[in-house]
Amino acid sequence: MRELTKQETQQVNGGGLDWRAGASAVLTLSMWSPATAFFGVPIAVSMYAVSTFYQ
Repeated sequence: MRELTKQETQQVNGGGLDWRAGASAVLTLSMWSPATAFFGVPIAVSMYAVSTFYQ
């Protein structure tokens, strides 16, 4: 039995985004209004921090 590659593992897990791509999506979607930016920007910054320091 062989170990799955990173791409194969992503496909098995549903093909989700990595932390950096997810943060970019959250940041883009949060720029609709001040209310969404109030919540979305801190979430996106946290996701960028996770992608930088923990992966």
